[in-house]
Amino acid sequence: MLFKYCMLLGIIAKADAYIFPSKKFDKPISAATVEKNFKLILHHLNIVTNYENPHKRGPCLHCLRHCFMLKSFKQLKKTDMNLIYQYHIYQYIVVIIH
Repeated sequence: MLFKYCMLLGIIAKADAYIFPSKKFDKPISAATVEKNFKLILHHLNIVTNYENPHKRGPCLHCLRHCFMLKSFKQLKKTDMNLIYQYHIYQYIVVIIH
């Protein structure tokens, strides 16, 4: 899936390309833009959030990050990759996402 996404962006074999670029493709998309768009999507879908109370905030980008990692580990487990390899992939993805 990531390969198809990179093909659509035209960034295959471009070492300096960003996976999540800004509109001009000259820098990565800002965290503020991602957060703003995420909140707009939640609002459009009538999903209520409670950002005032951090322990009952509802959906957030940080939670999506954890969901992504859990699903990634489940996929890796299906392919019988060992845990050390999974950990190295996790560390690489955390650097990219963070």
